[in-house]
Amino acid sequence: MGPPDHQRPADSRETVGSLTYPRPHSVESFGCSYVAYLLIGPIHRTLPERYSSPYATIRRVGRRWLKINVRIEAGVGVAKKKRNPVAIVRKMAEVLKEHPEGLTFPEIREKLNLQPGEQGQLDRRKRDLYDFYEIEQVRQGNRFLYIYRGELAEPRSRDVSATDRAAVLLVANGRCALCGRHKDKHGISLVADHKVPKDWGGTDERSNLQALCEECNAGKKNFFATFDAEEMRRVMAFESPHMRIGEFLKLHLDEPVPAWLIEFVAQNQTDWPKRTRDLRYLGWDIEARRNKNAATGRVEASYILKSFKDWPENPSKWIRDFEAARAKRNKAKK
Repeated sequence: MGPPDHQRPADSRETVGSLTYPRPHSVESFGCSYVAYLLIGPIHRTLPERYSSPYATIRRVGRRWLKINVRIEAGVGVAKKKRNPVAIVRKMAEVLKEHPEGLTFPEIREKLNLQPGEQGQLDRRKRDLYDFYEIEQVRQGNRFLYIYRGELAEPRSRDVSATDRAAVLLVANGRCALCGRHKDKHGISLVADHKVPKDWGGTDERSNLQALCEECNAGKKNFFATFDAEEMRRVMAFESPHMRIGEFLKLHLDEPVPAWLIEFVAQNQTDWPKRTRDLRYLGWDIEARRNKNAATGRVEASYILKSFKDWPENPSKWIRDFEAARAKRNKAKK
């Protein structure tokens, strides 16, 4: 447990309410034991639901304490044990390395020759592959392949809490938010996906999470990877939906932009078609098209920005004022 509390200097202690507990002086001395002290000591009965200090961030979920980060006294880092893949994850990676052409998940299961009790564990550990290895997902006809591309220099961090992930999957009731397939009927696996990618400025809040099947999740990531993340982060940072839509169209000048993609950029704006048309008040030349998709037979809408002008100081307010003045003129004519 590290040095007893009475052997520590007085200034190395921190008080929460009436309880005093030790501050870590360094990782080398007792940083890790400090975590153990918090977990099994009497402090768990006195801390509030969430406590933060320059030294620790502690969050309570039910009777468990989660996300405990013990900071170094000098403020140069966080004392945490490096994550390593468990044995079954390493085995999965080795099997994929031996088959560079890629394997389906049933083929991975077969190659591993697992015991019956390990089958369920494999399904749970499949997600861990992406934390430690670069795994590409490719569809070939009716086969969905996993292809090993290498080991990551550092494990990917999991910023979405287990609680939020479980809540998102529970609300989905087994159905993918994009393709609509069900895990029981179609044999798919669901993952918690960021609606707005984190590279684009998306958050880990539950409102930015959705349940997607692995195939849709991989397709979405591959498609979004074709965009410049820095430009999209700038676009999504605008508070005004008019500016998000307009700046996105400017990135694709003279190119058709699918309506669903504009709806995505508008973010929670049910009247996004009107917001797009509103830009014409600013002197923007926007052409709307409807074409039949030869592959699906569906009629799909798209928008093409032909030309644009500089933004006024407050575009959304300018458009509201323009509409109000126009309505007043039309009323006067009657």
